[in-house]
Amino acid sequence: MYPFCYIAVVVVHLAGTGEALKAMCVVTIIAVAALVLYTVVMAPHVHISAFTDGWSGSSSHATSGTSDRISLFDGGLAGIWAAIPFAMWFFLAIEGVPMAAEEAKDPARSVPKAIVVAMMILPVAAITMMVVGPGAASTGVVAESGNPLVAALERVGANHAVVVAINYAALLGLVASFFSITYGYSRLTFSLSRAGLLPAFLSTTNRRGAPTWALIVPACVGFTLTLVADGDALMSVAVFGAVVSYALMMVAHIVLRVRRAVLPRPYRTPGGVVTSGVALVLSLGAVVATFMNAPVLAGCALGVMALAAVGYAVWGRNTSPVILRRNALRGNVLDGNAPSRT
Repeated sequence: MYPFCYIAVVVVHLAGTGEALKAMCVVTIIAVAALVLYTVVMAPHVHISAFTDGWSGSSSHATSGTSDRISLFDGGLAGIWAAIPFAMWFFLAIEGVPMAAEEAKDPARSVPKAIVVAMMILPVAAITMMVVGPGAASTGVVAESGNPLVAALERVGANHAVVVAINYAALLGLVASFFSITYGYSRLTFSLSRAGLLPAFLSTTNRRGAPTWALIVPACVGFTLTLVADGDALMSVAVFGAVVSYALMMVAHIVLRVRRAVLPRPYRTPGGVVTSGVALVLSLGAVVATFMNAPVLAGCALGVMALAAVGYAVWGRNTSPVILRRNALRGNVLDGNAPSRT
């Protein structure tokens, strides 16, 4: 079943950007509706004692039941630190929104707006899920379950039909995430290929404008990895790669604001380099947390990144037509021969 789901997502993206984004929007709306329903069902049962108790009474907190004491911060500060890579999954892939810039009608307006709206929704959803689940069903129930939404609903005595509906609808949240990640990796692969940093065939598109091989090749690599590697290991590597990219993006933002202060910017980051500086510190903290949580896996990921960086330094920057053209323009500017804008 899993391979067919993987294939189906790629096929939808091959059908075109509009089709992929519409499908993504539909499944996202359904998943969000499921989270809203989950919150409505769970909120009346929230009680402060449930956060520190492995409470096992009836579905009402009016009766005390049997209490198995569980610390709210069971592992102390080290436990909080180790949980950061897992918490990152609440927000992972939001940075993929700019990948839609080339295919948006008005990217200067729509892309920043989409990022801001997403950044407003995600923290609310994340905090809500972290409060209503453990707060109603107890920390112990949620922590020990492989399916925490269902376990929490069953613990408070939710109607079986509601439990089933929320379970299946919430699964669409994973589908929506998979859709967005697939869209992001395909556009990133396409861009790197077009810049001459990856094989040229990866930037070919079909008649619907979808980057065919940039969708298929990474999908095959990703699916193969799911067969040979543990899910938690893949998650750790993905988070480590993400937080490293966040740190690099913040550095790039600071460098561009300092060295290219006069570049036209349809959207300006509130707070400028101060905001990106704070984000850089947080990103580096997340890098350290991920490394401490899985040092071997993070080390392997860092090694792959280092090889890619060496490949770029030795080969990529000397062969990429985009980079060579940029360097030529920079040389013209330094020589006083900047191209005319008329």
